[in-house]
Amino acid sequence: MLTITVHPAKELRKRDRFDLLQHENPRELSSTNLVASFVDELRIPIEVDNLIPDHLKSLTYQEIEELPILWGNQIISLKSIATIYGDATDGKVIFAGETDCLKRIGAKMTEGCIEVHGNAGWHLGREMRGGEIKVFGDVGDYCGGEMAGGKIIVLGNAGNHVGGAFPGSPKGIRGGFIYIQKNAGHEIATQMRRGWIIVGGNCGDFCGAGMIAGSLWIFGKTGMGTGTGMKRGTIVASDCTELPPTFCQSTRDLPRFLQFYFHSLREENIEFPAIWGKRLFQLYRGDLLEKGLGEIWIPCP
Repeated sequence: MLTITVHPAKELRKRDRFDLLQHENPRELSSTNLVASFVDELRIPIEVDNLIPDHLKSLTYQEIEELPILWGNQIISLKSIATIYGDATDGKVIFAGETDCLKRIGAKMTEGCIEVHGNAGWHLGREMRGGEIKVFGDVGDYCGGEMAGGKIIVLGNAGNHVGGAFPGSPKGIRGGFIYIQKNAGHEIATQMRRGWIIVGGNCGDFCGAGMIAGSLWIFGKTGMGTGTGMKRGTIVASDCTELPPTFCQSTRDLPRFLQFYFHSLREENIEFPAIWGKRLFQLYRGDLLEKGLGEIWIPCP
């Protein structure tokens, strides 16, 4: 297990004063492996897309320390911004400390496990094809953008474009599983192709816009424009504030496929509204301006 405790200001702001206190057990996972007190917090993004288990597991401790990291418009070594413990031979990498400014965590990873003990920046898990990322905090925009496999679990809130397509791209998430425990922003699952995205709270406008296939579940409320332009795929939500007029009301049912999904949620220890398993769901079909094969299921009152 490799533990990386990030101190963005270390070695970079010579005028700031540091008071470093060694933790009693530096290998113990905590955001206080090294406690740093400094005048100003740095918010310049740090891109760590090369710190993935695929790459790190074959490197020595010294090689990991010297890895180049993009900090703003500068290239610096990893050891200048982080304290490192252990190795990644077991395929597990842990980020702790000042993780808010870290972008592209787990980008394009194919195996192993990454844990972030804190918040994460933009593009977490973008284009990943395997492995698992778990965040004990909030994440920025484009979490799981265009991912093709693997699992992302966020025990906090997420920004906009969760599992969405990048600007100009025809397809968003192509496979895998994303779970946001709390709320998410606007335009999640845009151009979704495959996979399963779950939001435990509310989300913003235009979620599932342009969906091609896949499943989007929202345990809370959605904003306006849900499912706009969707061709196929399934959206399940507790309440859709304003469906596009190009969706038509269809049957009421508790389809068997939803019950299979409920079983999968229980296996993953993901809590969902208990009332969902007891009520019929109203089906809306659309978008009729496209193929009209998309489905939005809302529990009946």
